[in-house]
Amino acid sequence: MMGEKDYRKLFEKYLNGDYTAEELKEILAFFQVERSGNTLEQLVEDYLANDAVVSQTDEDSVRRVVHQTDQAIHAALQARRQRRRFQLSYWPYVAASILIVLSVSFGIYRYYGAPATQPALVSDHTGDIPPGGNRATLTLSDGRTIVLDGARGEIVIGNEVTYTDGSRVISNPSLSLQLTTPKGGTYQVTLPDSSKVWLNASSTLTYPNNFNGHERTVYLEGEAYFAVRGLTSSVGPHKELHKVPFKVVSKGHSVEVKGTEFNVSAYADEAAVMTTLVEGQVSVLADGSTTTLTAGQQSVSTGGTMHVHAVNPVLFTAWKDGMFIFEDETLENIMQRVARWYDVEIEYQGVNKEELYTGSFSRYENVSGVLNNLAFAGDLTYTIKERRIIISKAD
Repeated sequence: MMGEKDYRKLFEKYLNGDYTAEELKEILAFFQVERSGNTLEQLVEDYLANDAVVSQTDEDSVRRVVHQTDQAIHAALQARRQRRRFQLSYWPYVAASILIVLSVSFGIYRYYGAPATQPALVSDHTGDIPPGGNRATLTLSDGRTIVLDGARGEIVIGNEVTYTDGSRVISNPSLSLQLTTPKGGTYQVTLPDSSKVWLNASSTLTYPNNFNGHERTVYLEGEAYFAVRGLTSSVGPHKELHKVPFKVVSKGHSVEVKGTEFNVSAYADEAAVMTTLVEGQVSVLADGSTTTLTAGQQSVSTGGTMHVHAVNPVLFTAWKDGMFIFEDETLENIMQRVARWYDVEIEYQGVNKEELYTGSFSRYENVSGVLNNLAFAGDLTYTIKERRIIISKAD
């Protein structure tokens, strides 16, 4: 176990981004052991007290950054546990997601300019709005619709549709199934080849109840994270099926893989289709061209063109682990995600929607918590009227 001086020195290096991969693994392992105690809170409190940027820190601010840091570390550790072949190259992405949180004392910062000295006040607050949750419907090819149990949050597709505890949703399902999440909904499905899909809010996934051995093709509108079973996991009853390429088709855009993890965002109300690769390799077919992505790359297809660039995948996949994490994102893009998750409409009054923000927040807090952070960082005020949020400049 690290001594007090050791972990304080390592934590300081970690905040400054001056660490090796081995040191990062050591500090994350330390957090995993100590996260239930007071060590993390004390480290963050010391950091805030000594940070020249933050001249005054109240208890609420400390609690907020501790909570956000803990959320980021928890999400990182969960992601690590879920990976059967966790590679060292992923650690910089984990580090980046945590450092984004740790470098933002009050949750969210603007890209330029100083934050407001006091949080903006809510001018009219007629009721807070809770976060989304596990909500989805399953539609059969004959038109029948089944409202899925939100408390279970995951179904398994095959000759029967069941929840993960084995209880039956429906016997002898139709050849084609459609899983749909509303605004404020998310759900997880295990496909007939044991691949897993996490469906984000306001999304639809269409797929067969059994793959025929010649192709594994699903259709997506909206956003989903895919963990596709491939050749390296070809065991059990689906051994031969795993040799068949897996395709995700959306808005004239196709992603083809054999086994990997990636995120596809293809909302109908957004011009671009984005494919973000977490691990493995995929081929992206769009706009008459084909390109191959490797881990840490993203393709953006829009307006008849496609380009590829390096990204931090955590920024585009944190949603499935219960976090919003963004870096240099416009207010409009952030609020578009907020609108889908909280099932609200957004109205702007005299606000620069292109202003850039960096920060993070949990997807499990009420919308007021998110808006208070934005208001504080951007010198904004907001009004909640039923399911409409009006954002304006603070006086």
